[in-house]
Amino acid sequence: MPIVSCPTCGKRYEVADNQLGSSVHCADCARAFVAEKPAASVPPPRSDLVSDERYDDERRPRRRERYEPHRGGLVMAMGIVSILVGGIGLVTGILAWIWGNEDLKKMDAGIMDPEGRSNTQLGKVLGMVGTILHVGGLAVGLCVFFVLPVLFGIAMFGAVSSMPPPPMPATSKSSTSPPIPMPPTAPKGPVGPRGTPKSTKKKTSMFVPSRTVDYLPPRCA
Repeated sequence: MPIVSCPTCGKRYEVADNQLGSSVHCADCARAFVAEKPAASVPPPRSDLVSDERYDDERRPRRRERYEPHRGGLVMAMGIVSILVGGIGLVTGILAWIWGNEDLKKMDAGIMDPEGRSNTQLGKVLGMVGTILHVGGLAVGLCVFFVLPVLFGIAMFGAVSSMPPPPMPATSKSSTSPPIPMPPTAPKGPVGPRGTPKSTKKKTSMFVPSRTVDYLPPRCA
């Protein structure tokens, strides 16, 4: 059923098709008006639709121009290099960690283009993992090449100093060589008829005192 409105108070009524063009009495304002056939809705012209689309297309680039370009691809690439490549991977891992953190802060503040948020977050995480792996590897390398040799040397020195001295070789009678016999020497002095040396001592006779004076001690001069 068509809907008509009172031109005085604006109240809306549903009327039958056969009542269109006839007088209708309004219940609110008690006035009569002619129920006219409502005009059909006309679609907007095509030119208006085209202009709205152009406006949306022109507005989106302007919004992007307000943001700084993101570095999501670069941050992610540096994070991957930090895990796969040794040596230089430590530098790329630190840069990916720092740049990713800074870019995420700018995206949260509305300064940088947020379309690269996922790549930036992934690159930051990879940079953190690569940096930790490189630092751990350096620590292990220092322990292996510097600390362990020093500890090994100290342990060897302590073991050598605590060892008892070696025992002295024992000497036994059986191991000693027998004495070498000396050749006989020729006797000194005159030789007897049978080759025996003559005695050079003078024979002394027994003194038997016969006087009383002989029993007295000798006088000192």
